Amino acid sequence: MEFDLDAVVDVINGWSAIKSGWQGFIVYLPAKDQFIELLSTVPDVRGNSQDEAIEVDARYVESTYGVSSEEIMKLRSAPAEWSFIKKR
Repeated sequence: MEFDLDAVVDVINGWSAIKSGWQGFIVYLPAKDQFIELLSTVPDVRGNSQDEAIEVDARYVESTYGVSSEEIMKLRSAPAEWSFIKKR
């Protein structure tokens, strides 16, 4: 999956439901109306971790991260006005 990190809106962080024990970070790509979960493992004692990016839908963002459908509508209508939600 390729996308420009400068073109995304940081939405929320928390824990992934796709990969148990992995940290998740949701970003929104307004140009494609796309949500992406950036995943990483908790670093080991040497500081190494694994990373992945997976496209998810709004229902996943709602059910896993607790972002309401109203908040998602606000994000979609005015991405530049969104304030990042820090859960961890």
